[in-house]
Amino acid sequence: MDKSRGCFEFENAALGRYLDALGSSRPAPGGGSAAALAGALGAALVEMAARINYRRGRRISSSGIAALKKIRTRFVRLAGLDAACFERLSGFSKEERTGTGYGTALKKAAGVPLEMSELTVRAAKSAYQEKGATSSWLMSDLAEAGLLLEAAFRSARLQAEANIGGIRDKEWVRRLRGHLDRLEKEISFYRRKLAG
Repeated sequence: MDKSRGCFEFENAALGRYLDALGSSRPAPGGGSAAALAGALGAALVEMAARINYRRGRRISSSGIAALKKIRTRFVRLAGLDAACFERLSGFSKEERTGTGYGTALKKAAGVPLEMSELTVRAAKSAYQEKGATSSWLMSDLAEAGLLLEAAFRSARLQAEANIGGIRDKEWVRRLRGHLDRLEKEISFYRRKLAG
């Protein structure tokens, strides 16, 4: 951070290196890590509003701030886990992709974007709970958080769907899709409430 201006120096941050990797010809990091980054950005905006609300005495507890920080940092870890799962899946030969080991790896890989989807809803719910204590100056930040979290959800779902296509356990796939359908209704509800 440039102390003289108080601004964050994006060009020198690790974010720039991540974006270079994302834009490279390598397949990982890819869409899953981008979904996680969008979720982390949304959660960070909610965390900022919660911190300001707490500092201004509009909230009596800081427990929500700690929970949002955990969500934000978990998104960052999930970005790495998603890339690791992709690398693991890429290591299976064509012959090995018919075995149970591959199915287990696919389930694990689908679990990463599933967790991202769950975290988007938790962060969006926190944003909705902050709305009543948030000044009009910060409402656009909460609305933007809602958009980012919904985008993260939709991207994560896309990644989960890509992984479950090869899973033979159709009951597991049905349950996963049902859970994602419920989460989609929730994230859409919170995003609409934050926009209005």
